[in-house]
Amino acid sequence: MKKFVFNDYSIIKPSKEIQKDWKDNYLSQLNSTDNGLRVTIIASHSGIVNTNMKFYVPSRMEDGVQSFVGEKPRKIIKHHKLDEDPVGIIRSAEYVHTIPEELRDLPEIVTLTDPYASEEEQLKAVVDFIQTGIPLTESWTGLGYIKLVADIIDEKAIKEVVSGLFDSVSTHFSPLPGSVFCTCGRNMVEEGPCEHERGEIFKDEDDNERLCLWVPMAHHNKECSLVNIGADSRTSISINSEEEEEQDVVGSYLDSEFLSKTIENKQFFQFRDFKEDITMTVPVKKEELSEGVQKILVAITEWRPEGKAEVLESHAKKIFQACDEEGKLPEQELAGIDDATAMLYALEDLENSDQTIDADTIYVEIVKELEELKMEDSKLAKEELDKLPLSSFAGPERSFPIHDEAHLKASSVFLDKYQGPGNKISILASINRKAKAMGSDLGSSDSTSGDVQEPEVKETNEEKDSFATPTGEEIKSLKDEEIQVLFAFAESELISRDLKAARDCSTCASHLETETQLTEKLETQKKELLDSADTLKVLRQELKFQLTDYVHQVDEYITLDLELKKAKLEKVAMVNVLSGKYKDQEEALVDLNTMSFTDALASQEAFSMKDATTKLNDGLGTAPEGKVVTPAFDESADTAGLCEPAKEAISNIKAFLEDGEEEEARNLFVQMDSLDLFETSSTDAKITFESIYNEIKGSDE
Repeated sequence: MKKFVFNDYSIIKPSKEIQKDWKDNYLSQLNSTDNGLRVTIIASHSGIVNTNMKFYVPSRMEDGVQSFVGEKPRKIIKHHKLDEDPVGIIRSAEYVHTIPEELRDLPEIVTLTDPYASEEEQLKAVVDFIQTGIPLTESWTGLGYIKLVADIIDEKAIKEVVSGLFDSVSTHFSPLPGSVFCTCGRNMVEEGPCEHERGEIFKDEDDNERLCLWVPMAHHNKECSLVNIGADSRTSISINSEEEEEQDVVGSYLDSEFLSKTIENKQFFQFRDFKEDITMTVPVKKEELSEGVQKILVAITEWRPEGKAEVLESHAKKIFQACDEEGKLPEQELAGIDDATAMLYALEDLENSDQTIDADTIYVEIVKELEELKMEDSKLAKEELDKLPLSSFAGPERSFPIHDEAHLKASSVFLDKYQGPGNKISILASINRKAKAMGSDLGSSDSTSGDVQEPEVKETNEEKDSFATPTGEEIKSLKDEEIQVLFAFAESELISRDLKAARDCSTCASHLETETQLTEKLETQKKELLDSADTLKVLRQELKFQLTDYVHQVDEYITLDLELKKAKLEKVAMVNVLSGKYKDQEEALVDLNTMSFTDALASQEAFSMKDATTKLNDGLGTAPEGKVVTPAFDESADTAGLCEPAKEAISNIKAFLEDGEEEEARNLFVQMDSLDLFETSSTDAKITFESIYNEIKGSDE
């Protein structure tokens, strides 16, 4: 295949004298204005073939010129880098006609400048006009151009313009919603890309040679960039003087003799005669792309004209893979945006995928939007923002707060400017869901991006003259996509006229009030739950301490219980020894330990104290030799608190004393005292033999 590469354009640089005048004027302006450097820009031209192999129709370019200065004037940036800060702002825009007098009545020119001509009629006029060879002539300056007045505010950019470093511009616009035709006749929006390469010479059905060009039928302007070399090299930048005179158009028209001869003799241009003046190249065969990927690639190439082809192809493939069967991206319908806007958002997400979202910086910008909306009283401190639940944000890392109507609107406005990471479609869908729940009317965004596959709402000449409100049946017959387009246009017009819809939702206010009440109730319950959690934590700690004390007490109880059982067993063993069941206490304990504790207590033998005394006198005990030292007598001692064996022993001792058997009585006392049976529980006093003796002797006297 053959491809055109035009080398006949030249950048016209200002002379040194003009540059000096510019610098002097610039210095004087800096002292008189706060708007920076005021410049006049000659931007895109219609009626020419630019180096991107595109032809702009005059009437279509004129229709779109005011998009430079709509509700939000477009910005001046560098090299189409949308993610970098702008260097200026466009103040005014107009379309200037430059049709030579000799060509005004040429049928092709009449059709191209007719605002009511159909797309098909104007496409045919483009093909015929190219065949004349006029648009391909070096001295041809086109049928018109866009004239912009802008303020360059960035200090570095001012110096670059004044020095002549930047003297050319490139505009960025979207042809969608609308149609983009190839000179072969194919509508690439509705039918997909054709098989021809831009700049290729091909033959039509009648075997006529044609030059493949793209002809957009709509101009939704996005920005104007300062560039080194633009696709339209006839562009220029000039610094305004205090008494600005109308600029002459750069270049010169064709001479009248050539034009008259061309028109009179219908001498259409022959490509074979022109081939010597252009460079022919053979394009490298590319990988075959699917029709869907090609459509997306067409759109993103318009947005990123200086992007690398392989990178744009990769992005187009990824965007296509994310689309569903109907060509919609995830959550696109909830976001309420057309296909082109969704595609642009997806492209920006891919370009910023390696960045990290900064919620703090985003909130700084949202606060600025609150101030612009006169809602600065709604801004929150960082501590207050951190307390909001996750449901009060749209976007990753709690980045776009939407808890109230003020932040909802501010986030929506800022999102249209936001160029950072994060899924913008998903964020916008969350904002719209919240707005619907709150009954808030956010209006349409400022996005003028189009839809690659969105059908055009066509308008005939008759419809332009008079508009009839469509009936209900007519609306029902529209496709879903057409309804969406119609609604978007109507909503945009309502906002621009500061009108309200004919019907408002009567329950939105009550829904919002209910949501507010439930939110407050939820916050109260959340606080109560946190307080209860703190209380529960304290109780758990206290229970832990009490459990530790309880374990210690149980251990102590077990120890005391074992000691008590041991004492009881020793008592039973002694009694059983006294009763004659065992020879000694050791033998008795061995036998008792083989029984259960209950059986051991039940095994205690009954015995009389007299038998025990006799047994003791028979050998268990003997009277001590020499003088027996007895404990001191305590007059206050009594038998209260003594065990039954002790009481019975005292009774027997008294019986021995009454019978005059004092020695037997003393031996019995000594034996029983060795068992500590005479310790009382009621007093600290101890029963002595003398107390018993004196009691008996005293009663005798």
